Formats: sequence, C-alpha cells, structure tokens
Amino acid sequence: MGLLQRPPVTEEELAAARPLDIGPDEVLELSEEEWYARVYRGEHVPQLTWRAIVMGSVLGFFLSFTNLYIGLKTGWHLGVAITACILSFTLWSFFQRAGLARSPMTILENNCMQSTASSAGYSTGGTLVSAFPALLLLSVSPSSPEGVNLSAWIIGAWTFAVAVLGAVLAIPLKRSMINQERLKFPSGTAAAVTLQSLYSQGAEALVKARALLWAGLVGMMVPLLKDLQLRQVVGEGGKLVRDTLLPATSKIFDWLPSLSIAGKSWKLSDFNMKLDHGIALTAAGAIVGIRMTSWMMVGALVLVFGVTPLALTSEWVSPAGRAVFAAT
Repeated sequence: MGLLQRPPVTEEELAAARPLDIGPDEVLELSEEEWYARVYRGEHVPQLTWRAIVMGSVLGFFLSFTNLYIGLKTGWHLGVAITACILSFTLWSFFQRAGLARSPMTILENNCMQSTASSAGYSTGGTLVSAFPALLLLSVSPSSPEGVNLSAWIIGAWTFAVAVLGAVLAIPLKRSMINQERLKFPSGTAAAVTLQSLYSQGAEALVKARALLWAGLVGMMVPLLKDLQLRQVVGEGGKLVRDTLLPATSKIFDWLPSLSIAGKSWKLSDFNMKLDHGIALTAAGAIVGIRMTSWMMVGALVLVFGVTPLALTSEWVSPAGRAVFAAT
C-alpha cells in the first residue's frame, strides 16, 4: 500500500469510517491497551487521503496569514484547528451538493485535514510573531531606522526546519505523553469535540459554519478599510498623500496627564497608546476577559508613566563605553 490511502466511496467503506459511539472525554481516560482495542482502527479505515491533505494544505495556507496578522496584533498565535474543522466540513458539504465530490469526507479524514492545517498555523505562529520581529527591532540603527529584514529564504528554511523537527519529535512524544501518561492536549481535545459535534449534528453545525464564514468576511473587510491606504488626500504643503478609508486608531487616552520629559510635553498617543479600531483586538479582549484586559491596561500605564521617562532620559552604552543610543 502506498503512502496515501484511497478515499472511502462504497456504503461499506463509509459505514466503517463513521464516528465511534465514544466521546473524546471517555477516550482521554482509556489506557493505551484499551485505546488500541476500542478506538484505533489501523490501516483498514482511510485517514491519510489525498483530499484530506489538499484541503488541509489550502486551508492552512490561508489561515496562516490570519494567524500572522492576529499574532502581530495581539502577541499570541492560534492553532487554527477548530476553524479548519468547521470550514472543511462546510466546504466539502458544498462540494458534495454541487456534484464536485463523490462521497463525504469522513471524520478521520477531517482529523487528518485539521492536523495538516494546524501544522501551518503552529509553524508560522511561534517564531514568526516573536523571534523574527525581535530580531528586526534589534537591527534598528541610525543608518537603518527601519531595521534589516532577514531573507525570505532564511525565514522559509527556518519554518521548514521547525516543522520537520516538530513532526519528528511528535512521534515518540505522542505515545509517551498522551497514550501512556494520558496528559490532556487542549487544542487536540477541542478539535475532537468539534468534529464529534459536526458529524453528529450536521444541520446545526452548518448554521454555525455559515455564521463563522460571515464573521470572517466582516473581519476581513475591517483591516482593508482601516489599514490599506486606498484614497488620496491633500497633506502638508499641498502634497497628495495616500490615506485609509477609515481611521485606524483614536486618541482616546490623551485626556490623561501629559508627561514633561527633557523640556518636551508628551501625550499618551505619542507612545502609540491609542484605541485600535480593529475587530481582532476586541475579540482578543473578549477571549482573555475583563480582568486580564484591565491588568494589561494597568501595565501599559505603568510603562508609560514609570519606565518611559527613565528610558527617554538615559543612554544605552555598549561594553566598549560608546553611547549607542540616546533617546533624547
């Protein structure tokens, strides 16, 4: 048998690939021997099929862009597994109704698909929203005020190496940490619950999927309106400059006391402390909750009023004793 399996087509093959009458919560409590006896279906039920790989690759490709956007905006990245499950189920149901697919994608194929899609989300979320932006900031200098970007080949090679390393380590660690020690993997458990719900309550799942698609379309339009400079306006000196259709931020914190540092008055908006009009940050605040959001706000105020004055009146001196950076 080759690497890829043939998708199920006949009624017998589809029946063999139906969801088991056992929930993800119960599976978490099974020992490795019980899991092999009651859950594992081996090579007799198709999982690694060409359509699962293609669907997961396409969804992972597009969702990785959203992951990078969210990561650079909020500071954390998402696995995109649950979103990929819902979108895949919806899209494949549409393909089947349109006559483009011969048979439904089974729950095991969809699980393979979400693993493919979420791998794109994880591989582009960790270092690309943390390490590489930090390296870019460290490369800022008077001669290069915007920093020096790494080559696309270096970033691509690093992402590929991280993906290969993760796949190789996952094989031994999965059996040790999940099968034997039975540690709970939150995103994998959430994906399993989502798939179980999709295949047991198909009509309700389609309604949720349509709501997700509409929310995604609205969320996609907001950055286009507030971030892309699509219109021309008259700037200083009568020059034509490009601007966004909607303002990206509001200076709602400028009512707070200004800072007087080195004879200059600084408003909070000068430190980029503004209200972002994007939906992403609103959703991020809803996820972390009002308490965590409030403490993040307190931390930002401490940085502005406590740390920033010291930073703006200090010098960064190299080990050789040379002043590398003077803020004022």
